[in-house]
Amino acid sequence: MAREDLPRFLEYGVNDAVIVVEYLRMVWGVNCTPPVTISSGGAAAARDGILNYWVSAGFIPPLKLVEGCNRLFQKHFQGLRKVSKTVVEGSEDDSSRLSYYDVRGLEPLDGAAAQALAAFASAYHGGFNGCLSVGYFPKKTYDHDLQSAYPTGMGSLYDVDFAHPDGCIKHVIKNRELTLDDFAEYGYQTPLVAWVEFDFPEDVRQPSLPINHESSLFYPLSSHRSDPDEKQGVWCCGPELLLALKLGARVEVQIGYVLHLLEVGPDENRQLSMSLRHSLKRMVIDRGTAKKVFGKGSLEEKTIKVATNSVYGKLAQDLQEQHAWNAWDQESENVGGSAITSPYHAAMTTSLVRAALIAACNEVEVYSVTTDGLISPVASLEKLELFGIADVLRESRVALTGDDRVWEVKHEQSDLLNFSTRANASLEDCGVLARGNLSTPKA
Repeated sequence: MAREDLPRFLEYGVNDAVIVVEYLRMVWGVNCTPPVTISSGGAAAARDGILNYWVSAGFIPPLKLVEGCNRLFQKHFQGLRKVSKTVVEGSEDDSSRLSYYDVRGLEPLDGAAAQALAAFASAYHGGFNGCLSVGYFPKKTYDHDLQSAYPTGMGSLYDVDFAHPDGCIKHVIKNRELTLDDFAEYGYQTPLVAWVEFDFPEDVRQPSLPINHESSLFYPLSSHRSDPDEKQGVWCCGPELLLALKLGARVEVQIGYVLHLLEVGPDENRQLSMSLRHSLKRMVIDRGTAKKVFGKGSLEEKTIKVATNSVYGKLAQDLQEQHAWNAWDQESENVGGSAITSPYHAAMTTSLVRAALIAACNEVEVYSVTTDGLISPVASLEKLELFGIADVLRESRVALTGDDRVWEVKHEQSDLLNFSTRANASLEDCGVLARGNLSTPKA
């Protein structure tokens, strides 16, 4: 085509740029610099929502929002502050220093923040995934999802007072057994992190505390190895620790921290800050507006959906160190955290979601579980109390969406072949199908 009609070919080629400009106009508007990715746009929206919430609560004066919003966000949400390049270069020997600090030129506000952030980063584990019953089940089963599991979990969290005059650590738990009294005030939302050893009763169907092994999570009844003198502990967060106690486990803490919570609002009406809830609610409202104005499934509505669901990933970015190839310098480098990376919020969110799924596994029969859902022969899970976790999730769902339903059924089928984690199938057209990285042979 270039040889036969060059002007027409050039017009065709430049149309790619026109498509990009039209896409950016539809999603981000005109005369603006768009984010590099939708997920980074979601992080920016979450950050702005958090700051606006603090302004509306009277915690941050509006003038300060203009003058130093980055500094205020880092201080109160992340427990960090900006440092000079020379300070960063002299910090390599600090064992509690997280790698993304150096990439972004940050450091903890003080020693208490450094200890707390390092502990929560260590307590950040992946999702709960497992094939709990292998085989063929010729009966009715249901594929349940926790509705918007991670946004719901994020909407349940209180913020930490990193700038507290006495430091963010309220008290230290050391060399003693954990009890229900440690969770008396805030329950599953208690800002607690601890290095623990544990023993569950033999009749517990699914223990709630993980042990890391080669990048995988295992859930043994005991952290003790076959040799009684050889012990193995793990950093865990409040939600899974409280569930362990309710399942009858004995949990021994070597070292743990309970943090101060941030209060906002006028003196006569002080309340605990839940900035992620208010920020996410704004995004949920915006998505509803986009759906109403542009239609369900529109580019605008889908963009806000992806941006909202990506907030959790941005909270957790680089807590488990990631590297990427730098084509300019021709070397691999640390990705670095996002603008909203927070070990506390990320670790507590995933702990709460794991605890909810594990609680369900201890209340009803479950064949398979994958991060935010499970397959069970039970038709409805809405009445499950999840050892008290359901109340936390319902309250968050109502605050975010006005709907208190926690579960939704994605698939139902009259037969189920369950043979591995993330690998299950049904012969029914609308039944579950998760290939587990398996592929069918080509004809």
